[in-house]
Amino acid sequence: LNRNTLIKTLVVDDSRTARLHIKRLLAIYRFIVLEAENGEQALEILNTHKDIRLIITDFNMSVMDGFELTKKVRAIYSKQELAIIGMSAYGNNLLSARFLKIGGSDFINKPFLEEEFFCRVNQNIELMEYIRDLKYVATRDFLTGLYNRRHFFDMGEKIFARAHRSQKSIAVALIDIDFFKQVNDTHGHDIGDLVLKNIAELLNSNLRASDLIARFGGEEFGFLLPNINAEEAWIIFEALRKKIADNSINLPDDTVLKITASIGVCCTSEKNLETALIKADKLLYEAKKNGRNQVMLS
Repeated sequence: LNRNTLIKTLVVDDSRTARLHIKRLLAIYRFIVLEAENGEQALEILNTHKDIRLIITDFNMSVMDGFELTKKVRAIYSKQELAIIGMSAYGNNLLSARFLKIGGSDFINKPFLEEEFFCRVNQNIELMEYIRDLKYVATRDFLTGLYNRRHFFDMGEKIFARAHRSQKSIAVALIDIDFFKQVNDTHGHDIGDLVLKNIAELLNSNLRASDLIARFGGEEFGFLLPNINAEEAWIIFEALRKKIADNSINLPDDTVLKITASIGVCCTSEKNLETALIKADKLLYEAKKNGRNQVMLS
């Protein structure tokens, strides 16, 4: 029930009596409940409350019926983002099949048993949460919470291609923690994991929301920064390098660990993301070869 206190629902029905009845049922399970008397009003509310997770809508309404509302909502929200349960007193297999085909998540015939109503509502909420969790696991690095390598390439290739088409500048970079093997060998893998999580948090908190960052594996992190030129990229990554070097990691035995990182940044116009990463990797190798704890950019 505590979960439900954070979930917004929207009841859409041109019958005030029906709305109040469903609102009462949802309130029992402590959902946040909004209401609309037709599809047009529902869209206005949805535009204001973009975090609505569940819509329960009647089929027969004089101003934009449930079918039209569902079509318009599905043009904005996927089934993984928002569930839509249709209702009708004139329901039949054909009507429910048609509703599901246009994007509905479920369908209930009126009148319904309260137990059936609660089961369908909870099942749809739980399904969305399950899919969300699966998506998170599929795209995130389990240790740091950053995006994983696969998601970096899935999203990065699209961002890179869009920047290339619009002839906008973009920076692709690789960061590698210096002497990380020594950290594991000296302090153990648990401390190594602590270092990775600490650095990941530092990196993530010092970049823009539009920037893409991922843990590639081991002690290596990948970056894609759109709409940024070489001079700006240098300032950003030099500042990151310095923050990593100045960062103090407190260990469980009350000792303090200091680490550094080497960075390779590609700002030249490359044909695709993979080519840019290869160049960034070569620059990273140069930074390591030249003494580590530095940024190499081209």
